[in-house]
Amino acid sequence: MGFGYERVEFQNLKIVLQQQVVFLKRFRQYEFLHIERLRILKVPQHSIFSEGYSMEYKKQALAFDYKDRPISFASGINEAEADQIIKFVRSKFPQYRLWS
Repeated sequence: MGFGYERVEFQNLKIVLQQQVVFLKRFRQYEFLHIERLRILKVPQHSIFSEGYSMEYKKQALAFDYKDRPISFASGINEAEADQIIKFVRSKFPQYRLWS
Protein backbone atom coordinates (compact mmCIF):
# COMPACT_ATOMS: atom_id res chain seq x y z
CA MET A 1 0.00 0.00 0.00
CA GLY A 2 1.90 3.03 -1.27
CA PHE A 3 0.06 6.03 0.20
CA GLY A 4 -1.46 4.61 3.33
CA TYR A 5 -1.30 1.79 5.81
CA GLU A 6 -2.90 -1.50 6.67
CA ARG A 7 -3.50 -2.70 10.21
CA VAL A 8 -4.28 -6.34 10.99
CA GLU A 9 -5.60 -7.52 14.35
CA PHE A 10 -6.08 -11.14 15.32
CA GLN A 11 -8.73 -11.07 18.02
CA ASN A 12 -10.40 -13.97 19.87
CA LEU A 13 -13.15 -14.62 17.36
CA LYS A 14 -12.15 -12.64 14.28
CA ILE A 15 -9.54 -11.02 12.06
CA VAL A 16 -9.94 -7.25 11.75
CA LEU A 17 -8.45 -5.49 8.70
CA GLN A 18 -8.21 -1.72 8.64
CA GLN A 19 -6.86 0.00 5.54
CA GLN A 20 -6.38 3.71 5.09
CA VAL A 21 -5.32 5.46 1.91
CA VAL A 22 -5.03 9.24 2.26
CA PHE A 23 -8.41 10.14 3.80
CA LEU A 24 -10.31 6.99 2.84
CA LYS A 25 -10.61 4.37 5.57
CA ARG A 26 -11.87 0.81 5.13
CA PHE A 27 -12.64 -1.47 8.05
CA ARG A 28 -13.55 -5.16 7.68
CA GLN A 29 -14.08 -8.01 10.15
CA TYR A 30 -13.89 -11.73 9.40
CA GLU A 31 -15.08 -14.33 11.92
CA PHE A 32 -12.73 -17.29 12.43
CA LEU A 33 -15.65 -19.73 12.11
CA HIS A 34 -15.92 -18.86 8.39
CA ILE A 35 -12.19 -18.60 7.61
CA GLU A 36 -10.41 -21.43 5.81
CA ARG A 37 -7.02 -21.94 4.16
CA LEU A 38 -4.96 -19.16 5.73
CA ARG A 39 -1.92 -19.12 3.47
CA ILE A 40 1.01 -17.20 2.02
CA LEU A 41 0.65 -15.82 -1.50
CA LYS A 42 3.68 -15.13 -3.64
CA VAL A 43 3.33 -11.79 -5.41
CA PRO A 44 5.11 -11.28 -8.77
CA GLN A 45 7.78 -8.58 -8.60
CA HIS A 46 7.14 -5.61 -10.90
CA SER A 47 9.97 -3.79 -12.62
CA ILE A 48 9.92 -0.59 -14.65
CA PHE A 49 12.71 -2.07 -16.79
CA SER A 50 10.89 -5.19 -17.92
CA GLU A 51 7.70 -5.69 -19.84
CA GLY A 52 4.93 -7.23 -17.78
CA TYR A 53 5.70 -9.39 -14.82
CA SER A 54 9.06 -10.70 -13.77
CA MET A 55 9.17 -14.33 -12.70
CA GLU A 56 10.83 -13.41 -9.40
CA TYR A 57 8.72 -13.65 -6.25
CA LYS A 58 10.39 -11.54 -3.56
CA LYS A 59 7.28 -10.21 -1.84
CA GLN A 60 4.42 -12.07 -0.28
CA ALA A 61 0.93 -11.41 0.96
CA LEU A 62 -1.36 -13.37 3.22
CA ALA A 63 -4.73 -14.70 2.15
CA PHE A 64 -7.63 -16.79 3.36
CA ASP A 65 -11.00 -17.94 2.07
CA TYR A 66 -13.98 -16.34 3.78
CA LYS A 67 -17.32 -17.95 2.96
CA ASP A 68 -15.75 -19.29 -0.26
CA ARG A 69 -14.40 -15.85 -1.26
CA PRO A 70 -10.64 -15.17 -1.32
CA ILE A 71 -9.42 -12.29 0.87
CA SER A 72 -5.83 -11.06 0.68
CA PHE A 73 -3.99 -8.68 2.99
CA ALA A 74 -0.52 -7.71 4.22
CA SER A 75 0.87 -7.37 0.70
CA GLY A 76 4.53 -6.51 0.42
CA ILE A 77 5.78 -8.46 3.42
CA ASN A 78 8.82 -10.69 3.03
CA GLU A 79 8.89 -14.46 3.43
CA ALA A 80 10.22 -14.40 6.99
CA GLU A 81 7.49 -12.00 8.12
CA ALA A 82 4.79 -14.10 6.43
CA ASP A 83 6.06 -17.29 8.09
CA GLN A 84 6.19 -15.56 11.46
CA ILE A 85 2.58 -14.34 11.19
CA ILE A 86 1.29 -17.78 10.12
CA LYS A 87 3.12 -19.47 13.01
CA PHE A 88 1.73 -16.91 15.47
CA VAL A 89 -1.86 -17.41 14.31
CA ARG A 90 -1.54 -21.21 14.38
CA SER A 91 -0.18 -21.16 17.94
CA LYS A 92 -2.63 -18.55 19.23
CA PHE A 93 -5.81 -19.97 17.66
CA PRO A 94 -5.37 -23.76 17.28
CA GLN A 95 -9.09 -24.40 17.79
CA TYR A 96 -10.08 -23.07 14.36
CA ARG A 97 -9.83 -24.88 11.00
CA LEU A 98 -7.71 -22.21 9.37
CA TRP A 99 -5.45 -24.51 7.34
CA SER A 100 -7.77 -27.08 5.75
